[in-house]
Amino acid sequence: MLICRGIHLASNSDSAESSASGRHAGQRQTGGQRFATMLLTSFAAAGLVLAIVGIYGVVSFLVAQRKQELAVRIALGASRANVLWLVLKQGLEMAALGAAIGLFGAWTREPSLAALSQSGSETLLCVVSASKHSVESRKHAALFGSI
Repeated sequence: MLICRGIHLASNSDSAESSASGRHAGQRQTGGQRFATMLLTSFAAAGLVLAIVGIYGVVSFLVAQRKQELAVRIALGASRANVLWLVLKQGLEMAALGAAIGLFGAWTREPSLAALSQSGSETLLCVVSASKHSVESRKHAALFGSI
C-alpha cells in the first residue's frame, strides 16, 4: 500500500513537471507568432485610422467645393436632412467603389497572398529586423555625422 502511494505521488509530480515544461515550450514556440500577430494587428489598426482620416479629408474637401450649391439648396427650402443625405450619399458611393475595387483586388491576388501567408512570419521578422538596423544606423549617422 505504501509503495503504491509513493508511486502515485511520484507520477503526479512528474506529470506536473512535464506539463509545466510543456507550457514553457509551447510559449516559446508561439511567442514569435504572437509577436507577428500583434505587429500585424497594430499595422491594421494604424491603416484603419489613416483610412478614416483620409475619408474625412476627402468628404470635407468635396463639401467645401459644393458649399455654394448646398447654400443655394438650403436657401430654396431644402431641409438639413436632405443636404446631409446628399453629402453622405456621395461619401457612401466613394466608399462602396473603393470596397469593390479592394475586394476585386483581393480576389484576384488570393493565390499569391495564400503563398505569402505560409512564409509571411519569417518575411515579416526579416523586414522588422532590417528596419530596426536601418533606424539604428540613421541614429548613429545623426549622432556622429557621416564619414
